[in-house]
Amino acid sequence: GHGILAEVPAETWRARIKETFFIDGPPPELAPQTHRQFNPSAGVRAEAVTYGTQFGMRIPAIVYLPEARRADAPGAPALIIVNGHGGDKFSWYAFYTGILYARAGAVVLTYDPTGEGERNSKRMSGTRAHDAIKGDSMLARKQAGLMLTDLMQAVSYLASRPEVDAARIGACGYSMGSFVVALAGAIEPRLRCCIEVGGGNLDGPGEYWDNSKPMCQGLPYQALHFLGDRAAAIYALHARRGPTLIFNGREDSVVNMPATQEAFFNGLRQRTAALAGEDGGLFDFELVDGVSHRPFFVTR
Repeated sequence: GHGILAEVPAETWRARIKETFFIDGPPPELAPQTHRQFNPSAGVRAEAVTYGTQFGMRIPAIVYLPEARRADAPGAPALIIVNGHGGDKFSWYAFYTGILYARAGAVVLTYDPTGEGERNSKRMSGTRAHDAIKGDSMLARKQAGLMLTDLMQAVSYLASRPEVDAARIGACGYSMGSFVVALAGAIEPRLRCCIEVGGGNLDGPGEYWDNSKPMCQGLPYQALHFLGDRAAAIYALHARRGPTLIFNGREDSVVNMPATQEAFFNGLRQRTAALAGEDGGLFDFELVDGVSHRPFFVTR
């Protein structure tokens, strides 16, 4: 095919994005630890774990596993949950997803984003602590890089577990998490599938995402102007990685969904195909009538 990815290898663009977010060095050491084990629900066992990320910090996480899994069973698919603003591994949709999918046979990892849960000085949920930071584009890019590294380290951690099939690891992002998954899916080919809910409608200069929360979304998204058509370039890189599903409520005014309906996504698909040089592997999307901002990966 033709298009930007036919002319320049995807890895070149991935390297440039990583450099922009200060994640171009060797990955942080995982040094994983298991702190306790428990049974959150019938048929599910769970482990509280930590592993390393940027700046010498550690990520507290809960891993949910099918209780009845045999030791000689083939590797299970795994799912990483990336929270929205104010969310963490204690959020209802995080632990409910863990229980729901573990009962179905998957391994699920939920973790605390920077500033939330056990990564908050007061061990509090719903703080939105990272939004209180005031800084320039460099600080915002470093914070976005930390959020991306957190997700990439989750992939590495899951791939290291004997219960997991490393070729079947995916990520679900809700709201702010949809933005993290959108960027991570462009640079992390080990993610087999990406699901973005409450977002994923990446738009153009001066529009919603450029003007959203500056320290985790707005300034980092602005920093990607070198990609040209940023949304199409990001999803063209997704197409090289694997399937992507964008799933939203049609009435979701939190992320400007009323202004980004079928015509928006169809146009984005066409532009993505032109950059990717092929029609295969393009993201899928679905809009649900009469519904606003929801973590749709817990609905049937």
